[in-house]
Amino acid sequence: MKWDFVDWVYSASFDQMSSLSKVRRAGWNETLDAESMFRRLFGKLRSERIIP
Repeated sequence: MKWDFVDWVYSASFDQMSSLSKVRRAGWNETLDAESMFRRLFGKLRSERIIP
């Protein structure tokens, strides 16, 4: 645990917030489905006999 980071987060006088609204307005609307990505990755690794 990086305690200096935790101290910084909780000592801020403002909320730490993230929003994807700006990038979506700029046209970046695609999302990545993590489950299907991992299924493809593990399927490829199995077919190449890297994992069982």
